[in-house]
Amino acid sequence: MPDEMLPRFQHQDIAVNLLWKHGCYALLMEMGTGKSRPIIEDWIARVEYGNAQDLVVLAPKGAYMNWIGTKDEPGEVEKWISPEIRSRLYIVPWVSGGNAQQRSNLRTALHYPGPRFLCMNIEALNLKGPARDYILQFVSGRKVIGCIDESTTIAHENAARTTFILSTLANKFMARRILTGLVAPESPMDLFTQYYFLDWRIIGLPDFWDFKRRYAKMIQIDFRPTAQRDEDARTKTKSRKKAWIIESYRNLEELTEKIQKASYRVTKAEVLDLPPKIYQFWDVELTDEQQRIYTEMRNLAMARLANGEFTTANMKLDQLGKMHHILCGHVRKESLELADIPENRTQAVVDILTNHSGKAIVWAPFPQALRKITRRLRKEFGDDSTVGFWGETSLDERLEARSRIQSDNECRFIVSNQSVGKFGNTWTACNLVIYFANSFDNEDRQQSEDRPHRIGQTQSVTYIDIRARGTLDEKLIKTLRRKMTISSALQGDEFKEWLV
Repeated sequence: MPDEMLPRFQHQDIAVNLLWKHGCYALLMEMGTGKSRPIIEDWIARVEYGNAQDLVVLAPKGAYMNWIGTKDEPGEVEKWISPEIRSRLYIVPWVSGGNAQQRSNLRTALHYPGPRFLCMNIEALNLKGPARDYILQFVSGRKVIGCIDESTTIAHENAARTTFILSTLANKFMARRILTGLVAPESPMDLFTQYYFLDWRIIGLPDFWDFKRRYAKMIQIDFRPTAQRDEDARTKTKSRKKAWIIESYRNLEELTEKIQKASYRVTKAEVLDLPPKIYQFWDVELTDEQQRIYTEMRNLAMARLANGEFTTANMKLDQLGKMHHILCGHVRKESLELADIPENRTQAVVDILTNHSGKAIVWAPFPQALRKITRRLRKEFGDDSTVGFWGETSLDERLEARSRIQSDNECRFIVSNQSVGKFGNTWTACNLVIYFANSFDNEDRQQSEDRPHRIGQTQSVTYIDIRARGTLDEKLIKTLRRKMTISSALQGDEFKEWLV
């Protein structure tokens, strides 16, 4: 252990001991409690003992390089493995495509006789191709520990990567681990695939539909508009828009008892002396045109734009989505082109930040809004003041952004969307978080709140939700703050409550 390495927290000691005792185990440790260190130290202990060789970590695209690090920002393997031991390891990240040197490093790793560490973005396994072929070669004939960081990335049982991991990859690992602070962000149904990856015997049901019947009550809902239902009834047309949805859950105490046997739960409130979170609102008015388009979309499921073109919604969920876009200041036309709408949110962001002397994170769910916010902040505060972190930014740009917001005094603001930035990023230099708008995903909200509120934060963190009173904003914020899921809230007639 290097002299400068900090001692483990007590909960990290417990986690290491539990991993050592169990071949398949879940660390349900909240973001910021340091869950990667036990994984690494358990692996190194097993290497030294002779009962493991390699570690494979699958993590979201926005976070997987945290394990490797950059020249300016040490990764987890550098922070928690001594230089002497590191010199005997072969550490390699998966890079899709990659340059000649990166491809050479990946080839060398396949034949390296000593312990190896591979970190791969889990999205690379979405489709058949080089990533799947490579990882199967990497684990072949070796004693490999497989770890999924932010394991809710395999929570959807029908996703291609989930199917590949569960049916083809999982049984290649001698030991399996999952890491997440929010194991069931949408519903208890999220648990099945994550614990199936570990060992299906933990829950005791090898089939998802058996699991669903055991722990959920299902009802059928007709998503057709009333007029269409009446017309189909008149013409005796069979509907294909009926769907089975979960009405409620059952036997959850039994389910909890099962997973607790293979899980260690840690919350920040239990183990860290972090300063409190402070929640505030910043109310904005809709512009006249924005109000008109929003009202038409809410009442008629269609709206006429200023240039005479139209935007329409065919389904209730689509209608909610269009209303959400309108609140953020843009809408997708029938031609599928995006059209901006005058809005006051961007100015609200500027007003808030003008009165803030420190660093801040601005979250928004849509690229159109992210681009607009970034341009405006650079105009108001200088080109070096703001960095972007979303799907349109390259991996190198995101790594630079993550480093600059932490260490560069000229860089004050990072603008990100929740789906990309919510995992694995430490932005403790920021003590203000602005939600330009929330997404519909509870996990997005919970995880994004934890980017600045984690080990290393010394200040209270203020969270400001920008909202337009009397709109979808209020219901969305209320639901997410109660840690409910939108899918649970939108059952049957409750759709109507969200549309008024």
